[in-house]
Amino acid sequence: MQKEYKTITSIAGPLMIVEEVEGIKYEELVEIQVPGEEKTRLGKVLEASEGRALVQMFESTQGTATEGAKARFLGETMKLGVSEDMLGRVFNGAGKPIDGQPDIIPEKRLDISGTAINPYSRDYPNDFIQTGISTIDCLNTLVRGQKLPVFSGAGLPHNRIAAMIARQAKVKDGSDFAVVFAAMGVTFEEAQFFQSEFEKTGAIEKAVLFVNTADDPVVERIATPRLALTAAEYLAYEKGMHVLVVLTDLTNYAADPTFLRSWLSDPAAVRPDTSMPNLDLSSEEIEALITFLVREPSPSKNTTGGTSKQDCPVTQPPKKAFLPPAPYPERTPADDIFWYGTDELWTSL
Repeated sequence: MQKEYKTITSIAGPLMIVEEVEGIKYEELVEIQVPGEEKTRLGKVLEASEGRALVQMFESTQGTATEGAKARFLGETMKLGVSEDMLGRVFNGAGKPIDGQPDIIPEKRLDISGTAINPYSRDYPNDFIQTGISTIDCLNTLVRGQKLPVFSGAGLPHNRIAAMIARQAKVKDGSDFAVVFAAMGVTFEEAQFFQSEFEKTGAIEKAVLFVNTADDPVVERIATPRLALTAAEYLAYEKGMHVLVVLTDLTNYAADPTFLRSWLSDPAAVRPDTSMPNLDLSSEEIEALITFLVREPSPSKNTTGGTSKQDCPVTQPPKKAFLPPAPYPERTPADDIFWYGTDELWTSL
Protein backbone atom coordinates (compact mmCIF):
# COMPACT_ATOMS: atom_id res chain seq x y z
CA MET A 1 0.00 0.00 0.00
CA GLN A 2 1.37 3.38 -1.04
CA LYS A 3 1.71 6.02 1.64
CA GLU A 4 1.05 9.72 1.26
CA TYR A 5 3.30 12.12 3.10
CA LYS A 6 2.34 15.65 4.10
CA THR A 7 5.83 16.33 5.42
CA ILE A 8 7.22 18.38 2.54
CA THR A 9 9.42 20.89 4.38
CA SER A 10 11.29 22.74 1.66
CA ILE A 11 11.03 23.62 -2.04
CA ALA A 12 13.98 25.21 -3.85
CA GLY A 13 13.82 25.39 -7.64
CA PRO A 14 13.21 21.85 -8.94
CA LEU A 15 14.24 20.28 -5.62
CA MET A 16 11.89 19.28 -2.81
CA ILE A 17 12.65 17.79 0.61
CA VAL A 18 10.26 15.25 2.20
CA GLU A 19 10.86 14.35 5.84
CA GLU A 20 9.83 11.37 8.00
CA VAL A 21 9.77 8.89 5.10
CA GLU A 22 10.35 5.13 5.25
CA GLY A 23 11.63 2.57 2.76
CA ILE A 24 12.49 5.10 0.05
CA LYS A 25 14.89 4.08 -2.73
CA TYR A 26 17.20 6.01 -5.04
CA GLU A 27 15.54 7.12 -8.33
CA GLU A 28 12.09 6.04 -7.12
CA LEU A 29 9.27 7.96 -8.81
CA VAL A 30 7.20 10.40 -6.75
CA GLU A 31 3.79 11.96 -7.41
CA ILE A 32 3.22 15.39 -5.86
CA GLN A 33 -0.37 16.49 -5.32
CA VAL A 34 -0.64 20.28 -5.13
CA PRO A 35 -3.78 21.76 -3.50
CA GLY A 36 -6.18 23.08 -6.14
CA GLU A 37 -4.72 20.96 -8.97
CA GLU A 38 -6.36 17.80 -10.30
CA LYS A 39 -3.26 16.54 -12.10
CA THR A 40 -0.28 15.35 -10.07
CA ARG A 41 3.27 16.45 -10.75
CA LEU A 42 5.98 13.84 -11.24
CA GLY A 43 9.44 13.71 -9.73
CA LYS A 44 12.10 11.20 -8.71
CA VAL A 45 14.21 10.59 -5.62
CA LEU A 46 17.60 12.19 -6.09
CA GLU A 47 18.92 11.36 -2.63
CA ALA A 48 17.59 8.94 -0.03
CA SER A 49 18.73 8.84 3.57
CA GLU A 50 17.19 7.68 6.83
CA GLY A 51 13.91 9.54 7.34
CA ARG A 52 14.55 12.02 4.53
CA ALA A 53 14.23 12.15 0.74
CA LEU A 54 15.43 14.76 -1.74
CA VAL A 55 13.10 14.83 -4.75
CA GLN A 56 13.85 16.41 -8.12
CA MET A 57 10.79 17.37 -10.15
CA PHE A 58 10.25 16.65 -13.83
CA GLU A 59 8.38 19.93 -14.18
CA SER A 60 8.33 23.40 -12.69
CA THR A 61 7.54 23.84 -8.99
CA GLN A 62 6.18 27.32 -9.60
CA GLY A 63 3.09 27.96 -7.51
CA THR A 64 3.81 25.00 -5.23
CA ALA A 65 3.68 25.57 -1.47
CA THR A 66 4.70 23.13 1.23
CA GLU A 67 1.45 23.61 3.12
CA GLY A 68 -1.17 21.10 1.97
CA ALA A 69 1.06 19.44 -0.64
CA LYS A 70 1.24 15.63 -0.59
CA ALA A 71 3.98 13.28 -1.78
CA ARG A 72 3.24 9.70 -2.83
CA PHE A 73 6.19 7.38 -3.55
CA LEU A 74 5.30 4.87 -6.27
CA GLY A 75 7.82 2.15 -5.39
CA GLU A 76 9.21 1.92 -8.94
CA THR A 77 11.75 3.68 -11.13
CA MET A 78 11.09 5.36 -14.46
CA LYS A 79 9.88 3.02 -17.20
CA LEU A 80 9.44 3.42 -20.95
CA GLY A 81 6.52 1.92 -22.84
CA VAL A 82 8.00 0.23 -25.90
CA SER A 83 6.50 -1.05 -29.12
CA GLU A 84 7.57 -1.39 -32.75
CA ASP A 85 5.20 1.53 -33.37
CA MET A 86 7.89 3.78 -31.87
CA LEU A 87 9.58 3.83 -35.28
CA GLY A 88 8.77 7.07 -37.05
CA ARG A 89 7.84 8.89 -33.83
CA VAL A 90 9.31 11.83 -31.89
CA PHE A 91 9.37 11.87 -28.07
CA ASN A 92 10.51 14.31 -25.43
CA GLY A 93 12.99 13.61 -22.62
CA ALA A 94 10.23 12.01 -20.54
CA GLY A 95 9.24 9.54 -23.28
CA LYS A 96 6.02 11.36 -24.21
CA PRO A 97 5.10 11.95 -27.90
CA ILE A 98 5.64 15.53 -29.15
CA ASP A 99 4.85 14.99 -32.84
CA GLY A 100 1.10 15.59 -32.54
CA GLN A 101 0.23 11.91 -32.89
CA PRO A 102 -1.51 9.79 -30.23
CA ASP A 103 0.34 7.82 -27.58
CA ILE A 104 1.64 4.43 -28.64
CA ILE A 105 0.08 1.28 -27.22
CA PRO A 106 3.08 -0.35 -25.50
CA GLU A 107 3.78 -4.06 -25.69
CA LYS A 108 5.61 -3.79 -22.39
CA ARG A 109 7.15 -1.23 -20.05
CA LEU A 110 10.92 -1.46 -19.50
CA ASP A 111 13.02 0.02 -16.71
CA ILE A 112 15.27 2.67 -18.27
CA SER A 113 18.10 1.85 -15.83
CA GLY A 114 18.67 -1.39 -17.72
CA THR A 115 21.23 -4.03 -16.82
CA ALA A 116 24.95 -4.20 -17.42
CA ILE A 117 26.25 -6.26 -20.33
CA ASN A 118 29.39 -8.35 -19.99
CA PRO A 119 31.66 -7.08 -22.80
CA TYR A 120 33.55 -10.38 -22.77
CA SER A 121 30.44 -12.20 -23.98
CA ARG A 122 29.98 -9.98 -27.04
CA ASP A 123 30.65 -11.17 -30.55
CA TYR A 124 33.78 -9.64 -32.03
CA PRO A 125 32.67 -6.45 -33.84
CA ASN A 126 33.54 -6.70 -37.52
CA ASP A 127 30.35 -5.78 -39.44
CA PHE A 128 30.57 -2.50 -41.32
CA ILE A 129 28.00 0.30 -40.92
CA GLN A 130 28.08 2.77 -43.79
CA THR A 131 27.57 6.39 -42.72
CA GLY A 132 27.94 8.04 -46.12
CA ILE A 133 30.77 10.24 -44.80
CA SER A 134 33.98 9.19 -46.55
CA THR A 135 36.41 10.22 -43.81
CA ILE A 136 34.53 8.03 -41.32
CA ASP A 137 33.88 5.09 -43.65
CA CYS A 138 37.49 4.95 -44.87
CA LEU A 139 39.63 6.20 -41.96
CA ASN A 140 37.59 5.64 -38.78
CA THR A 141 35.15 2.92 -39.76
CA LEU A 142 32.00 2.47 -37.71
CA VAL A 143 31.21 -1.18 -36.99
CA ARG A 144 28.39 -2.89 -35.14
CA GLY A 145 28.96 -3.12 -31.43
CA GLN A 146 31.43 -0.22 -31.23
CA LYS A 147 31.20 3.44 -30.18
CA LEU A 148 32.35 6.32 -32.38
CA PRO A 149 32.88 9.62 -30.52
CA VAL A 150 32.75 12.83 -32.53
CA PHE A 151 34.66 15.67 -30.88
CA SER A 152 33.89 19.21 -31.94
CA GLY A 153 34.53 22.82 -31.02
CA ALA A 154 32.55 26.03 -30.89
CA GLY A 155 31.19 27.06 -34.27
CA LEU A 156 31.80 23.70 -35.95
CA PRO A 157 28.86 21.85 -37.58
CA HIS A 158 28.71 18.87 -35.22
CA ASN A 159 24.90 18.84 -35.26
CA ARG A 160 24.86 18.58 -39.03
CA ILE A 161 27.36 15.72 -38.92
CA ALA A 162 25.30 13.88 -36.29
CA ALA A 163 22.16 14.35 -38.40
CA MET A 164 23.97 13.15 -41.53
CA ILE A 165 25.20 9.99 -39.82
CA ALA A 166 21.75 9.22 -38.43
CA ARG A 167 20.04 10.00 -41.75
CA GLN A 168 22.44 8.13 -44.07
CA ALA A 169 23.58 5.15 -41.99
CA LYS A 170 22.82 1.69 -43.34
CA VAL A 171 24.12 -1.87 -43.37
CA LYS A 172 25.23 -3.59 -46.53
CA ASP A 173 23.58 -7.01 -46.02
CA GLY A 174 20.03 -5.64 -46.28
CA SER A 175 18.96 -6.69 -42.77
CA ASP A 176 16.48 -4.67 -40.71
CA PHE A 177 18.16 -1.48 -39.55
CA ALA A 178 16.93 1.33 -37.31
CA VAL A 179 18.33 4.53 -35.85
CA VAL A 180 17.62 5.83 -32.35
CA PHE A 181 18.52 9.51 -32.16
CA ALA A 182 18.63 11.46 -28.88
CA ALA A 183 19.29 15.20 -28.60
CA MET A 184 20.03 16.60 -25.13
CA GLY A 185 19.88 20.24 -24.08
CA VAL A 186 19.60 21.55 -27.64
CA THR A 187 17.97 24.82 -28.64
CA PHE A 188 14.50 24.93 -30.16
CA GLU A 189 15.99 25.72 -33.58
CA GLU A 190 18.30 22.70 -33.35
CA ALA A 191 15.41 20.47 -32.32
CA GLN A 192 13.40 21.64 -35.34
CA PHE A 193 16.43 21.08 -37.57
CA PHE A 194 16.86 17.47 -36.47
CA GLN A 195 13.18 16.65 -36.89
CA SER A 196 12.91 18.32 -40.31
CA GLU A 197 16.10 16.57 -41.54
CA PHE A 198 14.61 13.17 -40.77
CA GLU A 199 11.17 14.01 -42.15
CA LYS A 200 12.19 15.54 -45.48
CA THR A 201 14.41 12.57 -46.40
CA GLY A 202 11.99 9.91 -45.17
CA ALA A 203 14.63 8.55 -42.76
CA ILE A 204 12.22 9.05 -39.87
CA GLU A 205 10.29 5.94 -40.94
CA LYS A 206 13.12 3.81 -39.56
CA ALA A 207 14.08 6.11 -36.69
CA VAL A 208 13.06 6.91 -33.13
CA LEU A 209 13.76 10.47 -31.96
CA PHE A 210 14.09 11.67 -28.38
CA VAL A 211 14.45 15.45 -28.10
CA ASN A 212 15.24 17.34 -24.91
CA THR A 213 15.53 21.12 -25.34
CA ALA A 214 17.50 23.51 -23.16
CA ASP A 215 14.39 24.83 -21.40
CA ASP A 216 13.15 21.34 -20.45
CA PRO A 217 13.78 20.11 -16.89
CA VAL A 218 17.34 18.96 -16.18
CA VAL A 219 16.08 15.66 -14.81
CA GLU A 220 14.63 14.86 -18.25
CA ARG A 221 18.02 15.57 -19.82
CA ILE A 222 19.56 12.94 -17.57
CA ALA A 223 16.86 10.44 -18.53
CA THR A 224 17.01 11.09 -22.30
CA PRO A 225 20.02 8.88 -23.18
CA ARG A 226 18.65 6.11 -20.96
CA LEU A 227 15.33 6.25 -22.80
CA ALA A 228 17.16 6.06 -26.12
CA LEU A 229 19.25 3.07 -25.07
CA THR A 230 16.19 1.30 -23.65
CA ALA A 231 14.37 1.73 -26.97
CA ALA A 232 17.46 0.54 -28.86
CA GLU A 233 17.85 -2.57 -26.69
CA TYR A 234 14.18 -3.42 -27.23
CA LEU A 235 14.44 -3.12 -31.02
CA ALA A 236 17.71 -5.06 -31.09
CA TYR A 237 17.11 -7.87 -28.61
CA GLU A 238 13.39 -8.43 -29.00
CA LYS A 239 12.72 -7.38 -32.61
CA GLY A 240 15.97 -8.65 -34.14
CA MET A 241 16.95 -5.33 -35.69
CA HIS A 242 20.39 -3.78 -36.05
CA VAL A 243 20.29 -0.42 -34.28
CA LEU A 244 22.53 2.65 -34.43
CA VAL A 245 22.25 5.02 -31.46
CA VAL A 246 23.28 8.65 -31.94
CA LEU A 247 23.54 10.89 -28.85
CA THR A 248 24.13 14.64 -29.07
CA ASP A 249 25.30 16.73 -27.28
CA LEU A 250 26.90 14.81 -24.42
CA THR A 251 28.43 18.04 -23.12
CA ASN A 252 24.94 19.19 -22.10
CA TYR A 253 24.37 15.87 -20.34
CA ALA A 254 27.69 15.82 -18.49
CA ALA A 255 27.61 19.46 -17.37
CA ASP A 256 24.70 18.92 -14.98
CA PRO A 257 26.06 18.95 -11.39
CA THR A 258 22.96 17.46 -9.73
CA PHE A 259 24.31 13.92 -9.51
CA LEU A 260 27.74 15.15 -8.42
CA ARG A 261 26.17 17.20 -5.62
CA SER A 262 24.31 14.14 -4.31
CA TRP A 263 27.39 11.95 -4.64
CA LEU A 264 29.59 14.31 -2.64
CA SER A 265 26.92 14.74 0.02
CA ASP A 266 26.43 11.03 0.72
CA PRO A 267 27.90 8.44 -1.69
CA ALA A 268 26.13 5.53 0.02
CA ALA A 269 22.72 7.15 -0.57
CA VAL A 270 23.42 7.20 -4.32
CA ARG A 271 25.20 3.85 -4.55
CA PRO A 272 24.62 1.67 -1.46
CA ASP A 273 27.41 -0.75 -2.47
CA THR A 274 30.03 1.95 -3.01
CA SER A 275 33.40 1.79 -1.27
CA MET A 276 33.76 5.57 -1.23
CA PRO A 277 33.50 6.92 2.34
CA ASN A 278 31.32 9.83 3.37
CA LEU A 279 33.68 12.82 3.48
CA ASP A 280 31.34 14.89 5.70
CA LEU A 281 31.69 17.91 3.43
CA SER A 282 29.80 21.08 4.22
CA SER A 283 27.47 22.63 1.64
CA GLU A 284 30.04 25.35 0.98
CA GLU A 285 32.80 22.80 0.36
CA ILE A 286 30.57 20.77 -1.99
CA GLU A 287 29.65 23.84 -4.04
CA ALA A 288 33.31 24.88 -4.20
CA LEU A 289 34.28 21.44 -5.53
CA ILE A 290 31.49 21.46 -8.10
CA THR A 291 32.50 24.94 -9.21
CA PHE A 292 36.09 23.81 -9.59
CA LEU A 293 35.18 20.64 -11.52
CA VAL A 294 32.37 21.57 -13.88
CA ARG A 295 31.88 25.28 -14.31
CA GLU A 296 33.16 27.27 -17.24
CA PRO A 297 35.38 30.23 -16.30
CA SER A 298 33.73 33.61 -16.69
CA PRO A 299 35.88 35.90 -18.85
CA SER A 300 37.22 39.02 -17.16
CA LYS A 301 38.93 42.02 -18.65
CA ASN A 302 42.68 42.27 -18.20
CA THR A 303 45.00 45.21 -18.54
CA THR A 304 45.54 44.69 -22.27
CA GLY A 305 41.84 44.75 -23.06
CA GLY A 306 41.54 41.01 -23.72
CA THR A 307 40.04 38.31 -21.58
CA SER A 308 41.58 36.32 -18.78
CA LYS A 309 40.75 32.96 -17.22
CA GLN A 310 42.72 33.49 -14.03
CA ASP A 311 39.56 33.02 -11.97
CA CYS A 312 39.39 29.30 -12.85
CA PRO A 313 41.91 27.10 -10.99
CA VAL A 314 42.02 24.62 -13.87
CA THR A 315 43.24 27.19 -16.38
CA GLN A 316 45.76 29.00 -14.20
CA PRO A 317 49.27 28.87 -15.69
CA PRO A 318 52.06 27.26 -13.67
CA LYS A 319 53.72 29.57 -11.16
CA LYS A 320 57.14 28.58 -12.46
CA ALA A 321 57.35 28.45 -16.22
CA PHE A 322 59.37 25.80 -18.02
CA LEU A 323 62.60 27.18 -19.45
CA PRO A 324 64.34 25.91 -22.58
CA PRO A 325 67.58 24.03 -21.95
CA ALA A 326 70.67 26.15 -22.36
CA PRO A 327 72.60 25.47 -24.43
CA TYR A 328 70.05 23.74 -26.66
CA PRO A 329 70.88 20.00 -26.66
CA GLU A 330 71.98 18.29 -29.84
CA ARG A 331 69.73 15.35 -28.99
CA THR A 332 66.63 14.94 -26.83
CA PRO A 333 67.16 13.87 -23.20
CA ALA A 334 65.61 10.50 -23.98
CA ASP A 335 64.53 8.69 -27.10
CA ASP A 336 60.87 8.78 -26.07
CA ILE A 337 60.75 12.51 -25.25
CA PHE A 338 59.93 15.20 -27.77
CA TRP A 339 60.67 18.80 -26.92
CA TYR A 340 58.68 21.70 -28.27
CA GLY A 341 57.62 25.17 -27.18
CA THR A 342 58.65 28.81 -27.22
CA ASP A 343 61.18 30.83 -25.29
CA GLU A 344 58.60 31.17 -22.49
CA LEU A 345 57.21 27.67 -22.31
CA TRP A 346 58.74 24.27 -22.95
CA THR A 347 56.94 21.03 -22.46
CA SER A 348 58.19 17.43 -22.66
CA LEU A 349 55.86 14.78 -24.00
